[in-house]
Amino acid sequence: MGFLAREYGHVPWHPRANGDGVVLDGIAGYQPYLGDLHRALYDDLIVVQALETLALIREDERRYDLVIAADILQHFTTRDAEIFLERCLAVGGEVVLVSTPRW
Repeated sequence: MGFLAREYGHVPWHPRANGDGVVLDGIAGYQPYLGDLHRALYDDLIVVQALETLALIREDERRYDLVIAADILQHFTTRDAEIFLERCLAVGGEVVLVSTPRW
């Protein structure tokens, strides 16, 4: 999904499009899953706990046009998943894309 965001995030019909000026930040929870490709794709790739990081992003008043939450919800309790989604909406109110594996 990061590849798609990088490739199509600057499409000219978007009101904030500015050429190749796409900023792609990522939060990962488990360092061993990351490879050179991940590090090359993202402008900033943070390996930390997502709930706390999203709270800090909101406090810094950073906003994203798109938040992608892929393969993460299943790692939370129901309440923490709710908090996570609330925080995703707080930093990316325009579009939050959620993807989970099929159980």
